[in-house]
Amino acid sequence: IDGRVAYCGGDNLADEYINKKQRFGYWRDNCAKLEGDAVRSFILMFCEMWYMSTKEVIKDTNLPEFNQQYEGYVLPFADGPLNNSNPAYDLFQALINTAKEYLYISTPYFVIDDATINLIALKAKSGVDVKILMPKIPDKKSVFYMGRGNYREILKAGGKIYEYTPGFNHAKNIIVDDKYAFIGTANMDYRSLFLHYECGTYVALNPEINKMRIDFEGAISE
Repeated sequence: IDGRVAYCGGDNLADEYINKKQRFGYWRDNCAKLEGDAVRSFILMFCEMWYMSTKEVIKDTNLPEFNQQYEGYVLPFADGPLNNSNPAYDLFQALINTAKEYLYISTPYFVIDDATINLIALKAKSGVDVKILMPKIPDKKSVFYMGRGNYREILKAGGKIYEYTPGFNHAKNIIVDDKYAFIGTANMDYRSLFLHYECGTYVALNPEINKMRIDFEGAISE
């Protein structure tokens, strides 16, 4: 918006996302409001995808300047048709590896490779407080039960998995040690990480991470 504000998260433009219409119980989601220089990255992402879709180059570069000093780091990123790597997958692996005290994961789908399952389980075995939040009321039953099939190794390792009883948890977060976090569009599943063109924000050493942790802890206690 005007080169000054960007929103990034799980929210789509539909009635169930604001709970005006309830299809799967109460819809829980997260979205981050970003201001400052990080907005430029979202503009670039949009322009790239706009060009890939329309072949039209957006040339308006009259963007505001920002002189504020921010605490920590906010790094937006996106996957796309010209990217040979999987940035969300790589970031998820790095965040899980980094956890020393706690690892909180919120995702609507949990259909992921054995390497990630084993890495999460290893963190739980090493004493990290591992908590994963999933929906209780699924929107896609087959995918939901496939996700449940991945619970076993993590639970055996001492991790805890919660299902959001009021309805559908659509929030996509990873929160680590009050130091590092992810918020964006990418689910912890094959489609988001290897097939779709998703975007997200990596946050490091910023006090807003504490708010993300408090929100997550509130959700698992509802």
